[in-house]
Amino acid sequence: MIRRRRSRHPAHQLAVASAVLATLLVGACGDDGDEGGGDGSNNNAQVCSDVDALRTSVAGITEVTVDADVLTSLQDQVDQVRTDVSTLIDDAQDAYGPEVSDVDQAVSGLTKSLEAAAEDPSAATLSDVRTARQALTSAVTALTGAVTDC
Repeated sequence: MIRRRRSRHPAHQLAVASAVLATLLVGACGDDGDEGGGDGSNNNAQVCSDVDALRTSVAGITEVTVDADVLTSLQDQVDQVRTDVSTLIDDAQDAYGPEVSDVDQAVSGLTKSLEAAAEDPSAATLSDVRTARQALTSAVTALTGAVTDC
């Protein structure tokens, strides 16, 4: 009998997880009809564009295997996410305040964990970066689920 071994290679697992996340995020911003009415359709289009930009930035973060060698690169990607979140705050705070705030807090948490890991790249601080990255992913997924009129 031939047995297939499960892939324990982190890059393979990360690629699969990234593909699942991307599928969920793309589906969450689908067309659910015109619930927004005539007012603010330009703003809705802008919010959808902002969410798409944020999803792209976050996907770049989720595709990176967290280790001491990639912290600088990861910080650069988080800087782009922060820029995207700032734009989203300007455009969507009124309509999606709680979700936008959750994303903003998650970015702050990831930034703090990256700073700590850069100072002391130990197993514990790298684990904190992974946890903070997952919190950001969850917050973005919740935001994307709330923005249903794209």
